Amino acid sequence: MKKQFTLVLVALFICNMSVSAQELPQITSISAAGRGVWNNTGFGAMPDFAAQVSDGVFVWIGKLTYAGTGNEGQNQSFKFYVNQRENEPVDKYQLLALTADEGPEGLKYATVEDGGTYDVVYVDKETEAYTDNKWRIKNGEDGYYKITFNVLDPTSITMSLASVDETYANLGSLSMEGEGLTLYAVRGGGDEIEGFDPDVYEYNCYIPENDTYAGVTYFGYRNTTVAFNGSPTENSYTYLIDVSDGDISTVTVTGFDKTSTKTYTINYKIGTSAGFNKNDVNKISYFVDGQALKVAGVDAYVVYSVNGTVVADIKSNVPGMTVSLLPGVYIVKANTAETFKVVIK
Repeated sequence: MKKQFTLVLVALFICNMSVSAQELPQITSISAAGRGVWNNTGFGAMPDFAAQVSDGVFVWIGKLTYAGTGNEGQNQSFKFYVNQRENEPVDKYQLLALTADEGPEGLKYATVEDGGTYDVVYVDKETEAYTDNKWRIKNGEDGYYKITFNVLDPTSITMSLASVDETYANLGSLSMEGEGLTLYAVRGGGDEIEGFDPDVYEYNCYIPENDTYAGVTYFGYRNTTVAFNGSPTENSYTYLIDVSDGDISTVTVTGFDKTSTKTYTINYKIGTSAGFNKNDVNKISYFVDGQALKVAGVDAYVVYSVNGTVVADIKSNVPGMTVSLLPGVYIVKANTAETFKVVIK
């Protein structure tokens, strides 16, 4: 009878978790908070947003510190707010550590490090499920980090950390706003791939006629600076311009070190690209034979577990190549940014 009672309690707990998860809003923005974020003096500091790089994937890049800024001796930790600009209070919805150790004055935080992947709890601060488990980096590991959130499944969110150099000077996102406008990244050899890649610096934008009105929308990380056609702007900005065939726009980012720069060049052309459209899913196909996965129509892809762990990183896909996988559910992301789910039985 005791075992049956325990099972009933577990079932009720899981049911309550499911109900809570359904009540949480869709994640449309993520922002960092806390004294563990360099130059922050508390959890109410200026919003420090992540870039949404694809469906369900957000990237935050900035400096994390063990001792904090201006509040040494306190718990120098960090956490993330969800949809901060849409909520009152702004910290109503949060992303927190699944578990945490007790720190100074009873505060709790989980220690994280370069290369780690961690489970994340998405919670409403005003519910009983809320436990303020923050994160903190290790002593002596201050530096710039790229933090990637996979929120495709809001009940199974993961966060991964990777160190970056202070010379990092890439945009978080770049897109075109306007009727009939399409942006293509120009890769080595002149191949065009629709969409933005932060490590590609030349783009073609195809316009439907000789003169058109366009909005260039970009996102730069906090503590970098951004200039459009040589003029400084806010880091997150939409620059409205008239463009004609042959016109060029530039977006220049100055990195965290205030010296290193990267320039993204947009070439405006009349017509339609013959390049690959990342939204044309018919160009990518996959086949499962037992526990072997074969992906066709793309030259590189990464296989992730549902927890966000990299299972296979295929940098040069050739016809007939297969990847052996254990039974389970996987997320495959092509280098064209197309993402799909695969089930291995």
